[in-house]
Amino acid sequence: MGDPKIGEELRQFFLYLLANGDALQRYYDRETREEVISKQGFATSAGDLLRDGTLREIEEHILAVTNSPRQAAPLMIVWPPM
Repeated sequence: MGDPKIGEELRQFFLYLLANGDALQRYYDRETREEVISKQGFATSAGDLLRDGTLREIEEHILAVTNSPRQAAPLMIVWPPM
């Protein structure tokens, strides 16, 4: 079961990435990912989940946020070319 505080930080982080193409690109680059995560100043273990967690763990926390749709699921995950 997820923690809504962690879920809210993760939700805000992913919205930030979607709004900031440069940050999104740096997040997907293994060389600069840590920099993007560290700059967020997370108050919870959200940063640890982004570094070492699974997609399932991240989803559980996001779904714990009040009013988060329980049936929400990723439709597609797009990875940049390596």
